[in-house]
Amino acid sequence: MNTAFVSLDKSKEKKCFGAHRQFMSQPGVQQQYAPSSICFGCGPANEKGLRIDSHRIENGLRMEYTPEPHHQAFPGMVNGGIIGTLLDCHGNWTAAVALMDRDGADEPPCTVTASYSVQLRRPTPKDTPSHITSQVISIEGSKVQVELLLEADGKVCATGKGLFVAVKGRPSRLPPMELSSLVRPSIEAKANLKELRDAVVDIMLDMPVWADAPIEELRDIPLGVLRKNATQRHGVTRWKRGVDLNQMRVSDVDVIDLHPRLLDEEWRPYGAFVLHH
Repeated sequence: MNTAFVSLDKSKEKKCFGAHRQFMSQPGVQQQYAPSSICFGCGPANEKGLRIDSHRIENGLRMEYTPEPHHQAFPGMVNGGIIGTLLDCHGNWTAAVALMDRDGADEPPCTVTASYSVQLRRPTPKDTPSHITSQVISIEGSKVQVELLLEADGKVCATGKGLFVAVKGRPSRLPPMELSSLVRPSIEAKANLKELRDAVVDIMLDMPVWADAPIEELRDIPLGVLRKNATQRHGVTRWKRGVDLNQMRVSDVDVIDLHPRLLDEEWRPYGAFVLHH
């Protein structure tokens, strides 16, 4: 971690915080560019998610987040998985905005997390806002390196770094899909689905945010495909009948269906992104 970034000298700190106050009255980048996203960490449309609100600063983004009582690991301390999600989504948006600015585009590309790590420096308190700042370290083609800093009560509670990658094309270029358009996967599709699932599960096993989750059980979820001419969805999770929506478990999933084009080589990274979420 770049110590100059972690410490934030006074001139940079004043400039970053001033810019943050200036733009806090404007919508964050998530609301501007993906208002219908249902991502748990950054989706404005997910009422049960964290719904982070990231704003531009010089060479990065800044956000403020006040944890909820159910985000605790121990009384008064924020769960490490929540911290990891905040940093991951904030870093991902930092990369997307940086690529958009570099290319002079009107909207950011779809970016996915290739790798990220978090260092928990001290317990993050629940009853005070957490301030997260990101800085772009490098951009090479479609890959962006980002460093992250989480502070609360004026103290560094966590730092992180990540590699975020823009997938080829944009999801909006895929043909729309319908929930009702279920078909039986071919032998080849079954093999590709299994390969994709195993790759996603292996990555999740190495992610600190999922350290306490039953990730291996995800390998037992049946996978299927939607029709090629389906509309409205890129992937669908179908639950078994009678499931308690307040206490859902892995075993309650009946099947996860993906659009067959997500199994094509050029769309495989985005297919992994959809399956992971």
